[in-house]
Parts: sequence; C-alpha cells; structure tokens
Amino acid sequence: MSSLIGFFALAYAISWAIWAPLWLPAFGLDVPQPLPMPLEHALGSFGPMLAALIVTGADDGVAGIKRLLRRLTAVGRKRWLVLIALLGPFVLLGIALGLQPLVTGTSPNLSALFVNPGFPGLTGLWLFLTYLVTFGLGEEMGWRGYALPQLEMRWPPFWATLVLTAFWALWHWPIFLYWPGFIGLGFGGAVGWFVSLWLGAMILTWLYDESGGSLLVVVLFHTSINAVFANPNPAAFAPLAVGVMITLIGCAAALVIFARPNPAFAGSAASQSGRSRP
Repeated sequence: MSSLIGFFALAYAISWAIWAPLWLPAFGLDVPQPLPMPLEHALGSFGPMLAALIVTGADDGVAGIKRLLRRLTAVGRKRWLVLIALLGPFVLLGIALGLQPLVTGTSPNLSALFVNPGFPGLTGLWLFLTYLVTFGLGEEMGWRGYALPQLEMRWPPFWATLVLTAFWALWHWPIFLYWPGFIGLGFGGAVGWFVSLWLGAMILTWLYDESGGSLLVVVLFHTSINAVFANPNPAAFAPLAVGVMITLIGCAAALVIFARPNPAFAGSAASQSGRSRP
C-alpha cells in the first residue's frame, strides 16, 4: 500500500509542479511561465507516467520497468478490442452526426470537429496525435498501467475503479483554475464531470481486464474519446449525444464489472506487477 500511496503522491507532485505557473495566479501568486500554456498543460500529463516508472523502478528494478513498457505494445488476448478502443468513439460520433438532422433539423458543424480552443492550430490528426502522446500515454501508463493492477490486488474491479476515479479526479484539480471548459464549471458541473469520469473509468477497466492487461487498448480509447469530445462548443448536439451514449455504455460496463468478483483474466494484478496477492 505504501508504494501505491507513493505513486499517487508523485503523480500529483510532478503534474501540479509543472502546471504551477498556470494555476498559482488564481491565488494571486504570479510566477514566471516559461512555456506557452498549451505546451505546459500537455507536459503536466506525464506526471502519472513518470510516477509509475519511478515507483516501479524502486520496487522491481529495471525488469519491472521493462514489463511495464512491454504492455504498451501488447494487443492482449482479444485483438478486436484494439479496434473497438480506437474506432468505437468515432463510430459513436458518426451516429451522433447522423442523428442531428433528424432530431434538431439542423446540419452538423463539421468544421468544429476535432478542435480544442486550448490547443490553437492543432486539429484533426495532429490533435489526435497530441492526445495520444500526452494524456493518452502520459495518464494511462500511470492510472491503468500501475494503479489499477495494484488496486485490483486489494478490491474487486468495481470498487478498485471507484477508488481510482477518486484519485484520478483529484489529480485534475488545478485544471479547474485555468483550462477553458473547466473554469467556471460550478458545483453541479463538477459533479456531472466526476460522474462522467467514473463511467469512463468503468469502460477503461472493462477494456483493460478483457484485454488481459493491455495498455495499448486503454491508451487508444482514452485518446479517441478526447479527440471525439474536442469541440469549441461542448453544448453542441454531437458532443452531447456522444456523451449520452458513453454514459449508457459506462453504466453497462459498471454493471458487468460489479457482477465480477475478480478481474476478467487470471492473476490480473499479480501477473502485471510481478507480485503475489496478499
């Protein structure tokens, strides 16, 4: 348990320190900002990854780090999950775009797709690749690569995911002070965001366990979801419709995981961490 606590503490410390020039001004503390905001924000995403590498190296040495890195290219025992993770969110977006004329009588604004105001100049494939190497890889190597297996050694997947979601949500705290879309979200909006994060975490746990512990699968899904929700107007029909569909899928995943006392593949946590169950 001490290594797990150390992981979360390191993930927070690294990310929050990188983001400090962005969130400290909210408390009246002006500090030099050496990098443009989009770049500084993106670099903070590597906190969980660096924390996982540091703690894994301290506990299991170079061999443990190699095991962790190998899971980034593992496709798992169900190879079709790679396609589901990569293309599934885009299929949902296509359904939403097709429904918009039928539901609202308006045409979709295709120019608003895959556009994040926080990353000016990055659209389409370039935005996807940015998400892939930052919040996809940087977060998932930590949350699902290190923390989830450790938590699943102690609790069934449903409760392990709930605990992970709480720590994952807290990691985002500074972003509410400076990032477009998070500033001014309000209490109700924050609660809705947490629920969506929890349901997304349930989907990620299902993908991770079903794939036999593939980091590639969860990195791709995290990246695709970020890309699909990238829209200057989050209240537009397409992101709202995708959100509803993801919510329903997340609820289904939560029910499946709740009924499952142990990870879907034998020795989930023990096999990935190199340790035996306590």
